[in-house]
Amino acid sequence: MVIVMYALPTGSELSEEQRRELDDTFLSSDPFSYFKSRIAMMLHWAAVADEATAPAAMTGFGLHLRNSRMKLEHDQEAADLQLATDAFALRQHTAESLLRLINAILDQRGRPETSLWECLSAGPFNLRDVVKSTKRWLTADEFPSLADLLLADGDNTAECVDQLWDQLLVFESWYNFSMDMVNDDPYNFNTANNKLKHGPSVRARDDIRSIFTLSDPSLPDGRLSLSTLTGPEAHDFINEPIIEVLARAKRQGNRVWEVSQIILDTELMLSEAYMIAWTHAAIFANAANRHFRDRESLRGPEFPGYPPVGIKPTQRHLKQRLQVFRIPLTVPQGAKAEDAKHVIVHRDSYVEVKVDAPLKGLEVLDDTGSSATRP
Repeated sequence: MVIVMYALPTGSELSEEQRRELDDTFLSSDPFSYFKSRIAMMLHWAAVADEATAPAAMTGFGLHLRNSRMKLEHDQEAADLQLATDAFALRQHTAESLLRLINAILDQRGRPETSLWECLSAGPFNLRDVVKSTKRWLTADEFPSLADLLLADGDNTAECVDQLWDQLLVFESWYNFSMDMVNDDPYNFNTANNKLKHGPSVRARDDIRSIFTLSDPSLPDGRLSLSTLTGPEAHDFINEPIIEVLARAKRQGNRVWEVSQIILDTELMLSEAYMIAWTHAAIFANAANRHFRDRESLRGPEFPGYPPVGIKPTQRHLKQRLQVFRIPLTVPQGAKAEDAKHVIVHRDSYVEVKVDAPLKGLEVLDDTGSSATRP
């Protein structure tokens, strides 16, 4: 005799019993713990990686006995790049998860006979469609606002809403931030994430440094003075690990090839992922509470509480950070090659830059006139 945990098929559509059982399973999970565990794992790895003395080895199939090359040896530079790359992927994962959850909840509100897990799994699959659908739901008069999805049970009175308003705005800011993270224009983050998980067809590197200077860098024989790159008028443009992404971007109605250099700040991206996951956890817990209401034998995760006021992605130190440098490789059909624009993307703005000097290697001289480096 085989015992199954879900009702057997009754036809081509899910039955009411099956839908209830599916949401019993899904809404009794704890995605916030999953995301927090991933963040904690990365922070732990960052803290202990330098102290690792013995390389790990794979023991499955006896590989550690058969071939010493199967040991997972690595250097610290590779470990740091892996950590930064995974932090980026996690930030994107939490943003996509939040938007898909909101869209599925609102979709189910319009079709109450369905299951939340069913709506989440059925799509839409394209993130552009998820964004459009979510915006449409949240602006429709007959559907709840984002605040309604975020308020814990018992907090939806006018008095509570007034007291919690500033904290709800924190949650809302991370919802808006997530919208930005999955929007390819101008960041290219979603394309980068797709190419990272389906490949990967990206290049993570920490050997790039870009400097913007107002000083005249010219010296005889095509050389540069080191003080030009380190003086008071020199500003670091890129001085952190990056992911380079090759993609076909839409320009003037045509697709053109370009490379995006995306800045990777590990600690910042993990903090962003945590706040997005916290927002996701509040909405998920409320959905579970609605589903399990008056069913004492089953329950979902606890409501995670409201965030402190002020922890928003619009703080000054976030707004001023460079996010992406987009480098054109081709131009739209019919356009002039000299009209190609490089794009400098900050958190809340972007600047187009025309580069009219050819790429060339230059020798850098220190203050004594000796060669410092040859890029």
